[in-house]
Amino acid sequence: MIALSAVVLALGLTSVPAAAHTLHSAVTSSVGCGWDGDYEVLEHSDVTAFGERLGRVYLLWNDAGTRSGHNCVVTRKFGVAHGTASYASAALGVQGRDNPPADHDDDYGHYSAVTDWARGHCVNYRGWVEHPETGAMGIGGDQSWQYCS
Repeated sequence: MIALSAVVLALGLTSVPAAAHTLHSAVTSSVGCGWDGDYEVLEHSDVTAFGERLGRVYLLWNDAGTRSGHNCVVTRKFGVAHGTASYASAALGVQGRDNPPADHDDDYGHYSAVTDWARGHCVNYRGWVEHPETGAMGIGGDQSWQYCS
């Protein structure tokens, strides 16, 4: 019996851990939200450009553990953008702060994430994904102030 890894190498494929493709892995990753896994999805929005879904942006809340009182925004890439290093961004606005929204953007293959303490404040969120072939910028999220905890 031929091992799966030998088949993968023979075909010239690269192996990517399945965990790199889930919302939960983005939440628990040190380069994601950095949370211990206890969170609530408050809402989500598709990230689209010219009707094509390039990803989904999530607004999350953590009311437990060391990150209690934090929100996190995760922008996950889907479709043609998934697995391709192209621009992706996640932004979290916290009402009443003088500073601009917390954001995290760069060329990523799977997701971008940002977290900030927001207990007692209203928040909004946005996510962007660039189409890796056309350069069109997809956007999703909600700019209205909500989830005032």
